[in-house]
Amino acid sequence: MAVHTILTMADCKSVRDLHIIPVHLSRPVSSSTHPRLALSRAEMVEQLIINYGISTDKQSGLTCRTLSEFGSSGLHHPAEAVRKVSERILVLVYKVNSRLVRKQLPPDDDITRRNLLYRQLFHEFDKIDLLRKKEILEKNKLLQQTQIANDCLSPEPNFGDINKCMSTSMRSVVNDVITNHQKYYQLSKSVSGSNMHTNGTNANGSPGSASGISSPSNNSNNSQKEEDEKQCIFCNQLESVILSSNNSMNSHYWRSCLMLVRCKECSQVVEVASLIEHLLMECEHRESYTQCSRCSEAVKLDEFQGHQEQCIELSENCNKCPLCHGNIECEEQCWKTHLMGENPCPKNTRFKMYQQKQVKIQI
Repeated sequence: MAVHTILTMADCKSVRDLHIIPVHLSRPVSSSTHPRLALSRAEMVEQLIINYGISTDKQSGLTCRTLSEFGSSGLHHPAEAVRKVSERILVLVYKVNSRLVRKQLPPDDDITRRNLLYRQLFHEFDKIDLLRKKEILEKNKLLQQTQIANDCLSPEPNFGDINKCMSTSMRSVVNDVITNHQKYYQLSKSVSGSNMHTNGTNANGSPGSASGISSPSNNSNNSQKEEDEKQCIFCNQLESVILSSNNSMNSHYWRSCLMLVRCKECSQVVEVASLIEHLLMECEHRESYTQCSRCSEAVKLDEFQGHQEQCIELSENCNKCPLCHGNIECEEQCWKTHLMGENPCPKNTRFKMYQQKQVKIQI
C-alpha cells in the first residue's frame, strides 16, 4: 500500500516536476539497510524507470550515473531479492549507457564471472551487445545484397560543394566501400541504395508500426501503394520527396542524406553517429588516429598535442558530434534532432546543400 501511494504521488505533475521522490529513492543502499526497506526502494526505482525512462536532468535522480551507483550498491546487499531487482535496474541502464554501468562493476573476466551474480549480469549485458551487433549486421546485409546499383556510379551535375568532396571517380569510391565492407564486415556501417524500409499502414492509411515492417494485413495491398511508402532508413524521408531533388535513392545516400557523411580519409560513406568508430576501427587510415580519453573523439596522431589544448570534455550522458565537436544529450532520436532538427549541426555541409535544393524546388 505504501509503495503504491508513493508511486501515485510521484505520478502527479506538480510533485514530479520537483524530483523529490526519485532523488530520495535512488540514493545508494548499504548492506545494513533493512531488507524490506531496501527492496521497496529498489522496486520503486525500477518502476520509475519503466514509467518515465532515464533522464538527462542531473536534478531528476534518474540519471544513468545515479541509477548505476544505486544498482551497484544493491548488488552487495545480503538479501537476494534486493540483489535481483538491482540487477534488473543495471540492465535497464546498460541499454542506455553501457560505459557508465561497466565502470561501477569489476572487470569482466573469468575471475569475476566465477561469482554467480556477476556471471548472470554479464550474460544479460552480452545479450544486449549481441542485439546491437545484429542491428549493425542487418544494415550491412542490405549493402551485400545490392552490391551498389549501377546508377550510383555515374556522377550527377549541379551538386556544388558535395562534388568537390569527391577526390576520385564515383566508381573508385564504390570499390573502396565494398573492399572495406568485406574486410571489416562486423564493424562496417556503410550504406547502399537498398537501405529503404516500408511502413505498414492500416485501412485508414495511418502508420502501422514503428519498426518499418509491413503488417500481415497490409501484404495484400497493391504494389503502387507500397512504392509510395518507401523511406530512407536513416533520415526517414519519403522516397517521393527524395526523388524530387535527387536522381535516385542511391544518390541520396551518397550525397545528400543528412544522417550520413563521407569519410575524408577513405571516402567511405558512414553514419555521422558512427564516424568516430569508423576512423578508429575500420578506416584504411585508422593507424593515423587515436582516441582522446577526455572527449572520446578520434584525433590524428600528429594533431593530438594541439587537440588537448582545445579539447571539450565529454559531458555525462552525452554523445560527441564528430562534425561540430559539441556534446549531444543521449536521448532517443538525439542524432536526428541534432542533424535534422530546428537548429541543425552548423558543420553539416549536407544541410547547406539540402537548403539549396529546397529553394530550387520552390522556385
